[in-house]
Amino acid sequence: MEGQNLRVLISAFIGLFMLAVPDTDGAAAILKRSTWSPENFSAGVTYMKKYGWMPPPDPEASELITEMEMRRSIAHMQRFFRLPVTGQMDDKTMKLMQRPRCGVPDVDVDQNGFRSRRYSINQNLKWGKTDLTYSFENYTPDMHPTQIRTSIENALKVWSDVTPLRFNEISRDGIADIEIMFAPREHGDGFTFDGRGGTLAHAFFPGEGIGGDAHFDDDEMFLYNTDVNGIDLFTVAAHELGHSMGLGHSENPAALMAPFYQGWNPDFRLDYDDIVGIQMLYGSNPGPRPPPREPEKPDVYATEPPPPPPPTTTQQPGDAVCSIKFDAISTIRGELFLFKGDQMWRTTTDGTPYPGYPTDIDLFWDNVADGITAVFERQNGLIVFVKGNEYWEFNGLTPTHARPKPMTDFGLPSSISIDAALPYNTEGKIYFFFETQVWKYDEYSRIIDEGYPKRIKKVWDIGNDLAAAFRFKEKTYFVKSKRYWKLNDTSSQIEPDYPRYFAVDWLGCPPPETDEYDTETDTETHNHGSRTLTSTLLILIPAAVLCLRSAVL
Repeated sequence: MEGQNLRVLISAFIGLFMLAVPDTDGAAAILKRSTWSPENFSAGVTYMKKYGWMPPPDPEASELITEMEMRRSIAHMQRFFRLPVTGQMDDKTMKLMQRPRCGVPDVDVDQNGFRSRRYSINQNLKWGKTDLTYSFENYTPDMHPTQIRTSIENALKVWSDVTPLRFNEISRDGIADIEIMFAPREHGDGFTFDGRGGTLAHAFFPGEGIGGDAHFDDDEMFLYNTDVNGIDLFTVAAHELGHSMGLGHSENPAALMAPFYQGWNPDFRLDYDDIVGIQMLYGSNPGPRPPPREPEKPDVYATEPPPPPPPTTTQQPGDAVCSIKFDAISTIRGELFLFKGDQMWRTTTDGTPYPGYPTDIDLFWDNVADGITAVFERQNGLIVFVKGNEYWEFNGLTPTHARPKPMTDFGLPSSISIDAALPYNTEGKIYFFFETQVWKYDEYSRIIDEGYPKRIKKVWDIGNDLAAAFRFKEKTYFVKSKRYWKLNDTSSQIEPDYPRYFAVDWLGCPPPETDEYDTETDTETHNHGSRTLTSTLLILIPAAVLCLRSAVL
């Protein structure tokens, strides 16, 4: 009876507000009549409070949680995790809420509404030093201590590989910056674990006392380099120690700092989203960039053999990526990015696109228009996306302006929409391409260089109407349709044996069955050839007439 009365009270409360609440941000969908059971409603409230999606109860207020508040909170969570925004605890949302995950809240909720933790760029939530110590309070009985220590060492190495951070283990008798502990249920920090499943671990942002510490739920079955019948400790620890460094949760599902357990991956690589976040706090590794981490092989104490690594995939003739004509290609933070529509790819030079791609551009850079025509990284590290005669600018993943700005900022005419952009950051120059012309912009004087624009063919012997131009490993490349040219920067001449097929050399695609050239016609090249033939005929015909006259005479 009490539960029935509560549902009646909630329905009455919503009815009072139905006409008063404006239909903004999906309010109409949020206020639809509920079909939740009391059990689902209670479980949902508990989950939403626990992970920061609803504010904690006010001790001076009633404990009543209205369905309207609940739906608004669910709608925001769905938006954060890229789910369909229904405001309902639908099947996709319920499945998400049942996944094992980290215990750190996803967002803060205050009087101003939701505030994402995404990256804790607040400098008060980072270590004021780069040499950090850690120690083990205890070990889980699930694994041999050697396996545990190796898992934690590898998890810390994930972050030290891309930052100046360095980690040293000390005895538990000392005072460590980061203390590692395994414990079930209530364990003294006020954040009780929930048994097997659900919350796997939690960690605290940098600070004094408990700050930086990482706690693992000992009711879980932690394993070494496998998650068959359990949870891989390295995967969980790498995530939790990201919190210990000051990172919050990311809404990018491919990121290590996404809140849900992603499973053991023998080919693990830190995602670009995570790299940007940690380097915002500590900067990049001043030494040479380390190779990707090779997973440790289990030793004799391993409780389960690791599954075999997934087979190496190569592109096949029917793969869609092999036929794509990309809108833009750019080097960002030393890695190659390819863009088409609202999707993007990352690739290595050995013809292997990174797993998990393509992905939506707005998982990294919000509000960038679909169908961008150029992307480039400026000398100051800002990343620029161009579409039409406007551009969006980002500091890492954070926009520098609320709205796009005009390309006239770079001294370009307002009437053009550039095809490609090529930054030479060592010289402080950016080349902008439009049809048959190229402009050269100076980052220091902030004006177009004298004598520009020029015809592209006056500068480089390449086609017009480029799709992309980029620098990679100190080399310059131009792309048009499915082919690309490589420039010799010393002679400013195209290297021999070019153009070549971009998909074959950069994406690992097989060569086309026929050596067809691009279907697009280079108008200027065609016209130039016609003009050359006409000029030749104008020279040869009079010469032939003279020869005939001489023969007759």
